Amino acid sequence: MTALGDNIFVFSDIHGCLDEFNALLETLPLDDDSELVFLGDYIDRGANSKGVIDRIIALTKQYKVTALKGNHEQMFIHFLDDLETPLAASFAFNGGGATLASYSDKVGDYDIPQEHQDFLHSLPLFHETEEYFFVHAGVPNVPLKDLSQEHEHELLWIRRDFFESIYDWGKTIVHGHTPIEDCEILPYRINIDTGCVFGNKLSALALPSKEVYQIGKSKPLINVCLKQQDSNRKAKRFSINTPVTVYHKEECLYFKTVDYSEYGMLVCAQTPCQTPLFSEGEKLHGEIGIQELESVPYKGKVVRVVQKHIGIFYAIEFTQTPFELLSF
Repeated sequence: MTALGDNIFVFSDIHGCLDEFNALLETLPLDDDSELVFLGDYIDRGANSKGVIDRIIALTKQYKVTALKGNHEQMFIHFLDDLETPLAASFAFNGGGATLASYSDKVGDYDIPQEHQDFLHSLPLFHETEEYFFVHAGVPNVPLKDLSQEHEHELLWIRRDFFESIYDWGKTIVHGHTPIEDCEILPYRINIDTGCVFGNKLSALALPSKEVYQIGKSKPLINVCLKQQDSNRKAKRFSINTPVTVYHKEECLYFKTVDYSEYGMLVCAQTPCQTPLFSEGEKLHGEIGIQELESVPYKGKVVRVVQKHIGIFYAIEFTQTPFELLSF
């Protein structure tokens, strides 16, 4: 039973886990006066991002719904609007293939309905009541009344600076973005991202009682990706240019991607070199992406070395994908 007076139910970081989302909704004591607040990251990594957005849109016809933007929606918007941005590249290696797969047909082509594009572009950065401030990642050391679009990066990406802050915002900040084993309820902030897509559970917070409702991950973790049905490739490749770090023999080497899929990537050195740094079969590990954004780890082996006049290219096949390494 929910405590008397609860009428706000908060969700975060559903990440395409439609089955768990539907099951969690069934456990909640919703009525006609209930307000549902979603803190972003409806998409990526999980099996049914399209279905999650469909469900949230349907809920708007029955309840008062506030859906906020998460960093994954931000990356998706960049991918749809401008493929040349770092955020568009980040979408590709942060589970974007799973999102596109949920919108794809039998030949691997994807189509994003206009209703969903309008939904993505309409998402605000924050929502507040007299006692609570709702946001995806957290807030900078700024009075809440002064927050605006200019603070988008912090509101969608902040972690350590927010967690370590002793700033008094005057309201409790309710957020997600950083997965933890169980909901963290502190005097000045509440984190409700419990990492369902990584095998843990999906949570909903009832307010003002702060009662937590949870559903465990119902199916085994799988690396969902957009298939390229007209070839023998396991997944569609994306032409992206983003930094790749390789830790090799106690050195940190810097590369950039030429293309990427959930099963591997083609990289070249940022500074052209005519002498191969790695040989076929050599095992490598490192990180993909810009650290202040959503960089991800990888482990792989070199399966091909191609020498061209503009430099040397290395095809790296993942032995452990970023999704597997990010799991709980």
